[in-house]
Amino acid sequence: MKKEINLILPKRINDILKDVSRSLYLSINIFPYPIKSVMGIGYILCRAADTIADCPDIDNELKYKTIKLLHNIESAEIRNDISRLMKEFSAKIKNPKEKPLMNNMAEIFDFYAALPKIYRDLVAEIVDGVAHGMEIDIRSFPFKDKKSVSALKTEADLEKYCAYIGGAPGIFWAKLYGLILREKNTKPFENFVQTEDAKSIGEGLQITNILKDMAHDLRMGRCYIPGDDLASVNLSPNLLLEPANKRRLEPIIFKWITWAINKLDISEKFLAAIPKTQFSMRAAMVWPVFWAMDTLSEVVKGNPLDLSSAPKIKKSKIYSTIMATPPILLSNTAFIRGYRFRRETLIVSMSQGLRKKQNFNLL
Repeated sequence: MKKEINLILPKRINDILKDVSRSLYLSINIFPYPIKSVMGIGYILCRAADTIADCPDIDNELKYKTIKLLHNIESAEIRNDISRLMKEFSAKIKNPKEKPLMNNMAEIFDFYAALPKIYRDLVAEIVDGVAHGMEIDIRSFPFKDKKSVSALKTEADLEKYCAYIGGAPGIFWAKLYGLILREKNTKPFENFVQTEDAKSIGEGLQITNILKDMAHDLRMGRCYIPGDDLASVNLSPNLLLEPANKRRLEPIIFKWITWAINKLDISEKFLAAIPKTQFSMRAAMVWPVFWAMDTLSEVVKGNPLDLSSAPKIKKSKIYSTIMATPPILLSNTAFIRGYRFRRETLIVSMSQGLRKKQNFNLL
């Protein structure tokens, strides 16, 4: 019997993964072992870093010190230090679903340590990349004054952030699946996509999350929209707390939606390179890309500055996408048709929004 059977996630860790990963769990859960376990552990460790960075009640310097430790999870001593610190942080975490994550890091690290080295190296790589992104969060948004909003400075800063937080997981995902295909001697692996393509898709998914969660982040003192962009439309970070300023911000929102589209366009090439026999990998790429495009449409139609009506796709949309998956798994053309329909609809919506803004300015 293959050793892979020992790589099944323990129930407690799987329950934590399900509670903290939301819709991403659907994508992770369809993978076979050991991919599901390795990807799950990688996500959980990154989610723990994100939980710390998001908590306003943890001292910033202590946050930064803890996140820095994540660059060296290969060390058992460092893992013990992280586990101890996160258990201490648990009392300050408000979300009840995140407390088990903080309290069970020792067991999570034990599972990580038991992985074959080739998998541990991949997990350490994604955690290292995401930790760099979390450091940007902590240094850029100190939480010192909850009434004041800080912004990233330039578009290069935002692109760098997306490369760490979204791009690193994309690379991890592609490397992990490529490794499994190689181990299985799958011939089509020779034509497998480059990790740069996976990085691009990850970046597109991350900017989508940023636009979707803008209202929430602003009220935590965080503005990922660069200050240079805001200055170009005579706005400041604090003014984004006023939902009425959405119309003034629209050209910048549309700029970053266009950036997301340009990043996600590579998904057509990406899917075509995945063997059609690899159903789980194809589905795990199709779903997030379709959901991202649907979410961006909600951003255009709604008001990402209004916390009471934050852009969000309905659960029915999520499940209808899953139900429509089978033909796409066997046909690259079916995916292209669905993607391009969403793409064109999104572009038309942005064009209509800009025309309305021009008409409004003429009044």
